[in-house]
Amino acid sequence: MIAQAETIRAERPRPGPAARVRGLFRSLAGRAVSEPIRRLAAAARVIRRGRDGARTYYDAAATNRHNEAYYADADGVDAGGAIRGDLATLRNRARYEVRNNAVASGVVQTDANFIVGVGPNLQVTPSPSIAEPPADAADAQIAAYDVAYDRASDAASYIEDQFARWSRTCGTDGQGLGEHLRRAVHALHHTGEMLFVLTDAAAADPPPRTARRGADAAVSLRLQPVEADRLETPWEMMGDPTIRDGIQYDDAGRPLKYFIRQTHPGDRFAPLTMIAEWDAVPAASVIHVYRPDRPGQTRGVPWLAPALPLFAHLRRYELAVVRAAEKLANINAVLHTDSPEINADAQESMEEFEVPANTFMVMPAGYKIQTIESAQPPATFPEFRREILNEIGRCLNMPLNVVTGNSSGYNYASGRLDWQVYFRSIHVEQDRLVELVCRRAFAAWYAEFALASARPGAAPETTWYWPGIEHVDPAKEASAEDVRLANHTTTLAAAYARQGKDWERELRQRARERKLAKKLGLTDTESRPSATAVAELDAPAEPAATTEKTGAAA
Repeated sequence: MIAQAETIRAERPRPGPAARVRGLFRSLAGRAVSEPIRRLAAAARVIRRGRDGARTYYDAAATNRHNEAYYADADGVDAGGAIRGDLATLRNRARYEVRNNAVASGVVQTDANFIVGVGPNLQVTPSPSIAEPPADAADAQIAAYDVAYDRASDAASYIEDQFARWSRTCGTDGQGLGEHLRRAVHALHHTGEMLFVLTDAAAADPPPRTARRGADAAVSLRLQPVEADRLETPWEMMGDPTIRDGIQYDDAGRPLKYFIRQTHPGDRFAPLTMIAEWDAVPAASVIHVYRPDRPGQTRGVPWLAPALPLFAHLRRYELAVVRAAEKLANINAVLHTDSPEINADAQESMEEFEVPANTFMVMPAGYKIQTIESAQPPATFPEFRREILNEIGRCLNMPLNVVTGNSSGYNYASGRLDWQVYFRSIHVEQDRLVELVCRRAFAAWYAEFALASARPGAAPETTWYWPGIEHVDPAKEASAEDVRLANHTTTLAAAYARQGKDWERELRQRARERKLAKKLGLTDTESRPSATAVAELDAPAEPAATTEKTGAAA
């Protein structure tokens, strides 16, 4: 039973003039205002604390001349207020880095490839029409259940095939589900969020329909990707307290509508007019992908936001080193003399002249030439760059060898240890995509599919298998898998899931292979891959074909 909370309203005591001024400074300190006002508000806080003589019980909460400038921008603004004023700037700078910085672009591409890959595979859980009998049930009851389970399994396979066919071109732009998920991960890095609108494209692009109802049932549902910049509050609704950052909420904090601008705010081809139009899309038709780090956070922050200053530091330092190295790579020398017979006052000091290429020169009498030794890049440059890149990877839980694409400084144990943290992060983000995108897209698809194919009932339970990540030592991993299966600490379903495969499909494929091998007169040993083929697993693999895949031999 949930207790009902009683709402208590009380009028705040009217503050005095000094308190009102302090409140004004406090409110201005958390907004996107000019730097002088922000500094004035910070100074007011320091003066007030010193006057009141407030005691701090934590050393980290103490404010003094050593740290007051560092924590001048620390405030108690809510999650929405902390994002609202800076979100556009963070997005623009993050996109700039991804466009122009090879490291940032590679990090985003690598993260998207590891998290999404080619996209997840759907497995529908069979739901037989009769309950599973106990182990001591009669043979006839067990046989009846087996028949019912086989029928349910065939029905589940049919749903999987139909959804896979739809997901290949499920976007309004003709792209598949895997491509849209990769776009979403890209957007999370440099934009912080992405939206998909569940729309009906039957009128614009009607899919082929068969004459027989229920066979290859056509589904007109499409996913329309929307960049988060278009999600904003309409100008005439700016004062509505139920609308925050382009999203309207009910009293319980649940989204009701998303106000999506019809044109992008930065669209240069949009008509030059002061009039803009928005579409009020129901929340049930919008998939909002972002990572909420605080309660009450309604918009996403770019994942690269904490690393943006580091990218700037690294670029400035690298450019300075390159410029210095270019100057020192040219001929740089100084002519000087120690002879007392030469009147230095009569010579033109600090005079510069160019030396022609491939020439010998005779120095003036009494003069010597001294070249400037090159000291660029400095000896600490590789270490400094390594530490900066390592810190950049921390905000993405990405190890250094993945950020740089270079594992030359790693041994086997260190590489695996660092990757375990990254793999955990990958699993978390994959689960987020399943809950936010995959399950909602499947539920909307199945509602239309069930109606078109006359399949009553709720959507079945689903499991999503992501592409497996290849082990650096396949032979050791295979041996470990054999041990886990032998001592019953894992199952075939879990073993195949680690490879991103459906265990039922793989076993059926293995059964077909054994049946064909028997028909062709091959023994079970002859139908297995040879020892040479197993040894070739360690060799670099050729690019995989995009045609239909067959299951691996068990």
